[in-house]
Amino acid sequence: MSGNGKDPVTGQFLKGHKYGKGGVKAKKTVIKEFIDKHPHAYDELMEILYKIAKDGDIDSAKYVLDRLKGRPHISIDSRLSGDIKLDYTLIIDRVSELEQGTIEGEYIEEGQ
Repeated sequence: MSGNGKDPVTGQFLKGHKYGKGGVKAKKTVIKEFIDKHPHAYDELMEILYKIAKDGDIDSAKYVLDRLKGRPHISIDSRLSGDIKLDYTLIIDRVSELEQGTIEGEYIEEGQ
């Protein structure tokens, strides 16, 4: 093993290095070991977050609700339905009001 944790021939990170193969498995193992050592940590953390949320902390409230109810399903329908119609009379009236100075806004001359 070279000083930088890479194989001198292939240039790949070696097993045991934080970027080497097995890193993901090692993280899962560490998490599992933590849960085994501290089985009530999640429950205790949720109780603390709940108390903070009751005192008005919005982020804690969102986190607790996400865990209790699940995140809300969000979907966007990008399909258009019906005809799209522009009210040209409204557009013409607004341009006229803008030109006459009866409404606030900027008027840009053609070619600017």
